[in-house]
Amino acid sequence: MVALRANSHRCRNASHLLSWLALGQSVAAWLVPLCLVVLRIELAGSAGSYVCEEVRSSMKQRRYTFRSQWTINTPRARVWQALTSTPFSWQDWWPELSNVHNMKLVEGLAGTTFSCRWRSPSGYYLNSDVTIGKLVALQQVTLHSAGDLQGTVTCHISEVSGVTCIAIDWQVETTKPWMNYLALLLKPFFIYNHHAVMRSGERGLQRYLSKKPTT
Repeated sequence: MVALRANSHRCRNASHLLSWLALGQSVAAWLVPLCLVVLRIELAGSAGSYVCEEVRSSMKQRRYTFRSQWTINTPRARVWQALTSTPFSWQDWWPELSNVHNMKLVEGLAGTTFSCRWRSPSGYYLNSDVTIGKLVALQQVTLHSAGDLQGTVTCHISEVSGVTCIAIDWQVETTKPWMNYLALLLKPFFIYNHHAVMRSGERGLQRYLSKKPTT
């Protein structure tokens, strides 16, 4: 009986050891490549000519493609007015958007530029310099971003039975060094924050239009 208990105890210990070894392998599977990426990037910055596959992979990791679908229970004309009327009201209804400044308005809005700051739910900030590109009245707005986010945002606007649908497509890259170094590990975290900000914008716009008198 004593021998059986001893064997059972050894089996449990062996099982625990195997579990810890498996966990260690899982951690090493992402930690080692991450360390290699950071090391290679540092070497590339100091040597200037050192290029490797890990660095190329890091370049891909900083690119993001998103699509958000907003449903606003308001006719499209009112939504379009809220989005394009000047002075812009965006920071009045989008909590994560702040410090809109350096506004240079152009007649017709195409070519208008401004700077702004985005706050993520996790507390980090992204600064963006925005240029309004192509506009198709009541249908489409294209924005070009530089700064911490570089790329293009396109909003496609449609209406069904008095309900406005806004499809927002993002094709952007991050330029903050710490975000790019850690993208291999934290990209899902950054994606979660983006979607949280977009959901907040949808709710904010709906509340804003619900309270705003119809003109």
